[in-house]
Amino acid sequence: MSSQNGSGIAFCLRSEESQDHFRLLELPPELLQLVTSANPPVLQFKSAASTASLAAGAGAVICTPDKTYNIRQVNTSNSVYICQPVQQAADDGDGGLTSPRLQAVAKCGFTLELSHHSNASAGSYLKAALPLYSPIEASSSREPRSKQMVFDDIPLSQAECEQAWTDLACFETVEPINCFLPSAGAKIAAWHAILRQATAQDIDLTMPISGEHLARSVDNDEDWPQELSHALLRSLSGTSEGHILLDEARTLRNIGVDSLAALSQARGSVALSDWLDAWRDLMPERWREKVSQKLLPPDSWKTLSNGSVALNADGASSTNADLGSSAPRAKSTLGAKRKWHDKFRASKKAA
Repeated sequence: MSSQNGSGIAFCLRSEESQDHFRLLELPPELLQLVTSANPPVLQFKSAASTASLAAGAGAVICTPDKTYNIRQVNTSNSVYICQPVQQAADDGDGGLTSPRLQAVAKCGFTLELSHHSNASAGSYLKAALPLYSPIEASSSREPRSKQMVFDDIPLSQAECEQAWTDLACFETVEPINCFLPSAGAKIAAWHAILRQATAQDIDLTMPISGEHLARSVDNDEDWPQELSHALLRSLSGTSEGHILLDEARTLRNIGVDSLAALSQARGSVALSDWLDAWRDLMPERWREKVSQKLLPPDSWKTLSNGSVALNADGASSTNADLGSSAPRAKSTLGAKRKWHDKFRASKKAA
């Protein structure tokens, strides 16, 4: 576009069929500050895989290392042109001379806006994507995948995936390479073994656990992978100067929910006193008297008409798959020396 005195730069429009294709992305201030910083992180464009598309309307997202932003297309009534400077021959054909011009190379009729996905949780995606590991067998009907391959198909940031992975005590094995979601029965069996080993080795689980003591407490004669025991301890603890320190409230709550899940799945329901006694027996000595159903979220368990209690699967933090039916069979395998990965191979052939 030229000014009246002829000192402006001419404007031209590329033909529609030769225009480039652009999408304008509007960044929120905190993300703009991040990508323009001295050490900008890698951003990921992600979407849910068909096997993990549980969230209604889950579409494309942009992820920073620890946050997820939903992408929304917004139409605009005003056309926006993307321009670039070019050198073109003058309109008057004066000797083939060229002059600088501003050329519109693309037209955008809408923009892409980002909004922070504040209620993001990867738990439902992991439950859908991972095979269930029970005390005596591991489901093998799905293609083995590494932890990172699983995360790549979840439309959430790496940190959000890691948090859900830890909360659910998911674990990754090396031989064979695969990832698993442990059932409540598997977690209770592993926890019972850790508690038994700690008692035998005079290890106080209510205090920070050193690496040496940790290795001794998860020694289980390979009845199940040690990765499960390590994952379980991570789900119940924080870190304290290089040590593992079990979180009292989290340990009481999670073991309470998982013990009720295993008992109610095995029996359908259980007397309140029986559940509390079983839960109490799974606690370190210092925490036994703190066991109470009031420690659990109100929607995680329910009282039946006969006075017994059962797991409320919709509100419990544990997976709602068939968790407890394998508990009696798991008891018969205690002390067996058959390696856990042999059990996996056997179940894979049967499938």
